[in-house]
Amino acid sequence: MEINESDLVVPPAELVDVEKLQVDGDNPNRLSVRRFEALKKSIRRWGFVVPVITNKDFLVADGEHRLKAAKELGMKQVSVVRLPVGDVDRRLLRQVMNKIRGEHDLYLDAEEYYRLVSEDQRSLLKQYLLESDLRIDNLLKLRQPFDVSNEEFSVLAEKFASRVESNRLEDEWIKVPLGEPLTLTCHVEFSTKAEVTKRTIAVCEAFGLGVDEAKHFVVFDKFSLDFRRGNLIFITGDSGGGKSLLLHAFKKFFGDEAISLAELEIDPEETLVESVGKDVTEAIKILSFCGLNDAFLFLRRFKELSDGQKYRYKLAKLMGMKEKTVWIVDEFCATLDPVMARIVSYLLQKVARRLEKTVVVATTHPDLAEDFQPDILVEKGFEKDVKVIENDFSNKSCSVYKNISIEKADLEDYRKLSCFHYRTKSHNKPENLRIKDCYKLLFGDQLIGVIVYSPSYLNLKPRNMIFGQRYVYTPGDLHRAHLINNEIARISRVVIHPKFRGIGLGSYLVKETMPKVNVKVVEVLAVMARYNPFFEKAGMAKVDYEQDEDSSEKRIRQFLESLGFDFNFVRSKTYCRNFFVQLTPENKQLLIEYLTDFARQPFIKTKKITPDLLTKTFKSEATYLHWINTSSL
Repeated sequence: MEINESDLVVPPAELVDVEKLQVDGDNPNRLSVRRFEALKKSIRRWGFVVPVITNKDFLVADGEHRLKAAKELGMKQVSVVRLPVGDVDRRLLRQVMNKIRGEHDLYLDAEEYYRLVSEDQRSLLKQYLLESDLRIDNLLKLRQPFDVSNEEFSVLAEKFASRVESNRLEDEWIKVPLGEPLTLTCHVEFSTKAEVTKRTIAVCEAFGLGVDEAKHFVVFDKFSLDFRRGNLIFITGDSGGGKSLLLHAFKKFFGDEAISLAELEIDPEETLVESVGKDVTEAIKILSFCGLNDAFLFLRRFKELSDGQKYRYKLAKLMGMKEKTVWIVDEFCATLDPVMARIVSYLLQKVARRLEKTVVVATTHPDLAEDFQPDILVEKGFEKDVKVIENDFSNKSCSVYKNISIEKADLEDYRKLSCFHYRTKSHNKPENLRIKDCYKLLFGDQLIGVIVYSPSYLNLKPRNMIFGQRYVYTPGDLHRAHLINNEIARISRVVIHPKFRGIGLGSYLVKETMPKVNVKVVEVLAVMARYNPFFEKAGMAKVDYEQDEDSSEKRIRQFLESLGFDFNFVRSKTYCRNFFVQLTPENKQLLIEYLTDFARQPFIKTKKITPDLLTKTFKSEATYLHWINTSSL
């Protein structure tokens, strides 16, 4: 029944237990993490001044975010206005409260901000309204006389206009403005006086010091550092110079916006691919971006990683903390060997710049600045000696490339690195690998990578989509088979030593060696290419296509679907075995018959028909890419 204005009597507010209030989960209004934190701060300062509005059954119509904030603040009761309305009016009320808002007059906003700033309350504007110094200053400029056109004024008004509350997830003015000028001030001094003992007296006598004299130290003498959001700041100097004190000042300056690498709490038992990203695609992308792009690493637990891998994994965890805009790292790369430290330095700056983070690191190793490529370099000497150097970011490659070379290789070179490739069983062993051409990547004299080119498959659907009839093979066509073998090479292996992953060496090896292979076309069919685009970065073109299932595959799939098989676990032998055990004798016999028919195909090499064969039944969703050697045309 519709409620008319004359029918509805608004009851007075009452205190209600927070656990009694309900939400339906359908609220279209969203608050960013930053705005939600600001809401909690306002409740702490002024209390719960705006009641929650519910229907007669305590189902929330307006105030869901306020209720959530109250719970997180430990409040047991909140003020509630309980309206005698049904669900239709409750939902309509939610839309009205979310969307029909008054807008602030720009000039009156400027006047009110001026009065608050004049009372030295700028920090409150920043704390409770999430304003930046840049926006406050620009808004205050509106109080000054100026002459602009209507069009210019409209642009200015659009830029600085703000609503009391918004139903959008992220307003432009809420986002942290990259490049916003900031100033950190730091003053640290302390006095120390030794306890009078036999040993301290002996030291003082030996060096001519007064036993009762206090020593005064000034570590930072009203030090001021100008920087911008999104800057990478590199602090270096000898141990004991005060680097950690400066990091502490940065942490205090940014407050909840900042996260220190040392603060990350990681469960030693967590599996890498399960613990980052919203799904497997994002997880593999994040891990690969941090140099952990190895099939076996994806499946490892944190406690099983080396120190260097743990450091990279912590970077991956940082990437998932989207609400943190500032990363702070003390003892930067202190536990890593020199080469690994250079690689991790390069990876961190690459990740940070892509995500537009502000990063402050401190280390005793100044040489890492070459790969960290900071915007600001701070050299901290003893006591109050501080030197600040501003750099221009130049997007250089990792310094490791200075010692990289490529040479012709053979099967023995691949054999040395084959342990780092996930294909290590049966016909995938090195001795069974057909090689058309092979090259190795060297760091100095150290073998760190290898690429293997093999004869390609005689028939590939995506290849035919690109080249038409030229390479279409039919059984018994020896001329076409000879043509394919002569003109096409397939990249069958690209292996980079785990220590050197993440800095683009895979793409570099592919790009530099493809022109060396005496063929017209280089192609690759790889599942990993769905998650890591290093083949595309090397200049290969991706072809979108749908894979076809043969009749035996379709029959098995339809049979399994009718029995409720979960295809998400088709690669798990354990799942396939357990599924088979639970089948009736009749269904077991049918499945074995289907698998026997499937195993008759020439590319299936198996001596025994078991449920394990299900893991090989369905083709992986591989990506096809190709490169045409234009110099050979």
